[in-house]
Amino acid sequence: MLVAKDGYCLNCERMTYFVPTEEGYECQSCLGINTMRGMKDMEMDSETKLDTLKDLYLPEDEF
Repeated sequence: MLVAKDGYCLNCERMTYFVPTEEGYECQSCLGINTMRGMKDMEMDSETKLDTLKDLYLPEDEF
């Protein structure tokens, strides 16, 4: 079973889901490989983090 992880994508510049592949973790928004960063790795103020987290739940991302 595939296990998706959520994280911040450096290419998309937003929170999204990543799935493991042979090359690494693939972003489900831009399909970039190994562009994931965790929230603890992000250097930004709390207001920006809040806006970034809201992006994870955008209705257009629903399947």
